[in-house]
Parts: sequence; C-alpha cells; structure tokens
Amino acid sequence: MKKVLPLIFILQFISCDEFLEDCIFFVSKPNLRTERISEGRVGIEYYQVIVGEVRNEFGHYFYSFHVENLPDGIRSFEVENKLILQGVPNEAGVFSVEITLSVEEDCYDSEDDDEFDCDNLCFSNDTDSKVYSLVIND
Repeated sequence: MKKVLPLIFILQFISCDEFLEDCIFFVSKPNLRTERISEGRVGIEYYQVIVGEVRNEFGHYFYSFHVENLPDGIRSFEVENKLILQGVPNEAGVFSVEITLSVEEDCYDSEDDDEFDCDNLCFSNDTDSKVYSLVIND
C-alpha cells in the first residue's frame, strides 16, 4: 500500500503536466541578462545595450523598460527586448542607474492554437530590476 500511494499521487498530476512544467519546475520570469555596463568618458559617445529576456520560455512578449538616474547627455530607447543607452555624457561621476524590465505576454485569440494562450504561463513575477553602476570619467 505504501508503494501505491506515491504512484497514485503522481498519476493525479499527469493531466496537469503543463501546470507542473510552467508553474513549478520551470518558472518563467523576466531577467535583465546584462550583468555590468561599460564605463564612459565625458565628451565621448557612449553606447551600451542591455538585454531583457524571459527565462525558460520561447514565447512572444512585449518588453518595456523604465530607467532612472541617467547622467546628463545620455538617453535611453527600446528596441524589442533591448534597452539602448546612448549619448555624450556631460559630467563625470559614478551614477547608480536603476533599470526595471516589465514583460507582458503577447496574447492573441486563436481557436486552433493554444501554444501561446496567456493562461499557459505562470510568471513568478512580471518585472526584474537591477541597479547598474555607471562610471563616467573625465
């Protein structure tokens, strides 16, 4: 009997394998993949790409970034899952640049295809934030 109970328990979840995969074993979550950003120099063009991704998923998503504390002269813009920092810094210093990535699943209605159905994913969280240290030298 003791050997049968674990088997019955496991068999109960066979019909929920999608839930087990997406929500327990391979939790999907946004990730700012870029670990560090490069240093810059006052008066010289600065360019840095920061990449966002969704771990454990290959679906389609809308990525949006929120940026705080960029030095004067550097601006940010988004291209798909990338945030680009670009410009000519005007002042030297060490800046704590906080970047928040938000991800939303690209959902569309299709009766024949539940591959990208919004209910198929279990996000542990729909945002990821990092504080990068941006050094601008004279």
